[in-house]
Amino acid sequence: MNIKSRYGRSSPPLKIREVHCYLVAPPGGLAGAESPSLVIQLIGPEGLEGWGEGRTGWSKAELPSRQQALAALLVDRSAFEIEELSTLELLRHPGLRSAVEMACWDLIGKRLGEPVCHLWGGRFRSHVPLGARLPRWDPTGNLVAFAREIAEEGFHTLLLPTTAYLELDLQQLAALRPAAAHRCRVYLDAAGQYAPPDAQDLCAGLESQGLHGLIDPFSSSDLYAFASFARQTFLPIGLHRCLGSLQQVFGAVRSGAGAFLVLDADLLGGMTMLRKAVAVAEAAGVPVLLHEAGGVGIRLAALVHLSAAISFLDQPCFTYAYRGGWEPLCQGLEIVEGMAAVPDTPGWGVEIAPAKLEEWQSG
Repeated sequence: MNIKSRYGRSSPPLKIREVHCYLVAPPGGLAGAESPSLVIQLIGPEGLEGWGEGRTGWSKAELPSRQQALAALLVDRSAFEIEELSTLELLRHPGLRSAVEMACWDLIGKRLGEPVCHLWGGRFRSHVPLGARLPRWDPTGNLVAFAREIAEEGFHTLLLPTTAYLELDLQQLAALRPAAAHRCRVYLDAAGQYAPPDAQDLCAGLESQGLHGLIDPFSSSDLYAFASFARQTFLPIGLHRCLGSLQQVFGAVRSGAGAFLVLDADLLGGMTMLRKAVAVAEAAGVPVLLHEAGGVGIRLAALVHLSAAISFLDQPCFTYAYRGGWEPLCQGLEIVEGMAAVPDTPGWGVEIAPAKLEEWQSG
């Protein structure tokens, strides 16, 4: 079946001509970022570029051989073959699969002359709310002032990672609430660091703090354990790291394990699977927040397009807070007062500056 562009012309085959891989991170590092991002660049016909981003844990030393294997797999395939690509053994790692698929969607949008959100049903909203994920630790000891600064910039949702020390976490949250001047919703991300009994003590201490939710209070793949835990506290419990497949998302909503879900394209293996997971949550009426893992801006742009296209995604998309303002590798995603404007140019609507890409490559 031929797909037509806005001008009515049938789209020619969108064959991938070249594959390039980069390991990149902001200069000087970003407090709390989980690892350097793998950036995938796909070159299509007439020099079209598609960009994707994911987490893989690759090292710089293995990058050349990884790129060679990926090029052997992808070159001369069509970027439209997204569902087929997701089944290939070489792309079994969900972060890599997500980065490749993301780059394919960017190529498709540019070939058709449309923002990707238009390919996913249209633009429901022009601006997407963002939540600011604070650093897990602050070497300046000035986390409260930083939170106040973020709140004054217009972010209405803050995410505070725990330290895994009960008293310190309770003290840090108590100090944070006045700093946000009650203008922000505050979530706490325990990242599965607590044992279940200690997580119960944490919840008991948090119930009077006005917290909007606690994410991943302990580490488990047993969704019914989370469901049982959630029945023992008034605090809304959110699930994130255990949701690595559509089956697990089904299980979470069926068991009532989470009052809300925090969905992650890198865990689920791409934007297509993420869209399916959102549809499951929407059918069950379980709120969804999206998670962006402190990358270089490409993945955040993709999540903004997804939020723009799905009316149900009215909760914030969490991204890392940057001191001194958000200056991503890519240009084209405008963030003002805690809201991201949905780009209206084809693909993700972002551009990568070669000089900046060179500067950000991980050593």
